[in-house]
Amino acid sequence: HVSYVCLTLTFVVSLHTHSYAGLASFYVGRELDDGVLITRGTECKDWIEKLVVSASTWNFQNKAYLLQAEEQFCSRNFEMAETLYDAAISSS
Repeated sequence: HVSYVCLTLTFVVSLHTHSYAGLASFYVGRELDDGVLITRGTECKDWIEKLVVSASTWNFQNKAYLLQAEEQFCSRNFEMAETLYDAAISSS
């Protein structure tokens, strides 16, 4: 029982770390024009997208949309970013 609780807590911490680290990496990478940080944001986005498929669309889709929107914003695809921001809000 204790090992299950530890595993669950580790997963939750990792989820939030990837979500927030992805958002922060995209934002700071965009502000500083730092490709390394944008790549880190993309890696976090990819990790969350895997959870949408393997774990739970209901729990993770909104986070994936938000990170996808940030990635598009960094690429200056503003219309696609807006669509994805709206999708993140709708799926929350």
